[in-house]
Amino acid sequence: MSRRSVKSVLILFLAFAAIFGVSRIGDISTIYRSSDSTSLPPETLLEDGHSGGAGDPKEEVLDQEFSNELLGGISAELPGQAIRDVMRSKTSLLPYLEQYQQRAASGYADAQYLFASILEYCAPLEEQFSGESLSSLMSRMSLQDPKYIAWLNDSFQMCHELIERGVGSFGDSEYFRMSSYEQDFPLALVDEATQLASNFAKSEEIVPLLERAISSADPASMFESGIIAFDLLEDNPEKALGLIIAACSVGVDCSYSGPMMSDACRFNENCSLGESFVEFVIRDSQVSPSTVEKAQIDANRLISAMRNNEPIDFRFSAAK
Repeated sequence: MSRRSVKSVLILFLAFAAIFGVSRIGDISTIYRSSDSTSLPPETLLEDGHSGGAGDPKEEVLDQEFSNELLGGISAELPGQAIRDVMRSKTSLLPYLEQYQQRAASGYADAQYLFASILEYCAPLEEQFSGESLSSLMSRMSLQDPKYIAWLNDSFQMCHELIERGVGSFGDSEYFRMSSYEQDFPLALVDEATQLASNFAKSEEIVPLLERAISSADPASMFESGIIAFDLLEDNPEKALGLIIAACSVGVDCSYSGPMMSDACRFNENCSLGESFVEFVIRDSQVSPSTVEKAQIDANRLISAMRNNEPIDFRFSAAK
């Protein structure tokens, strides 16, 4: 079976390592972020015909505008997808730091992970462009790739207020990241697994991190775990595909116009108009019908467990 599609998407998540762990990467030219944050309900392969996705009212666990409602003086909990959406917002990230500052200082892993993600995203911009206006920056970068220019413009809008105040004044990003990881925050576990994968670590080191992340039932973490696992589990792709299908059914926008397809098509020219992310992976990776059927069975179990708030005990039994 061809691994072209998933290899391409794994590259995408190694790029996410640059976005959400940039202090360990350091090269600003490698940092790419999707410019498409459309939120249309994803079309998936559920046997019951339910399309699921971001438009499912049962899965809208956070107000779409990241409600500023306080619970006992502490901002409400941020699920993984909300954090990923913040990092696609193309608006100033400073209000999110201010809103969740007390929650992060109080030791909540979700807010600490958000802090680490924002600070690590903006730090290299501060190092290279501090004190420079957007017009000057655009003029100086005019000969660069247009996609890079678009990303740079968005990133300037997201980070310029933090840069003016000093990114480091908001705290130590490594402290926040390690604290969230030590508390088993699922996206922090996935990021560590991604970092290990980029360093060609053995699957025995990576798989336990993914399994811990999946057990949280966080759709964003489940999706990203599936992407990484798809490349690791050459002999058992149905487990990874099942994770992707499940995540796309309960919160991750995998629709043809959503951010997952936008990112995938950036690295793979074999995209087809009107195709969902799940359909794209199945077609481009030449996944067999029997594998899809097994993946769907796994996905349905995961979806049922998440919707019924049941524990998830997921194991990559065929991990090498």
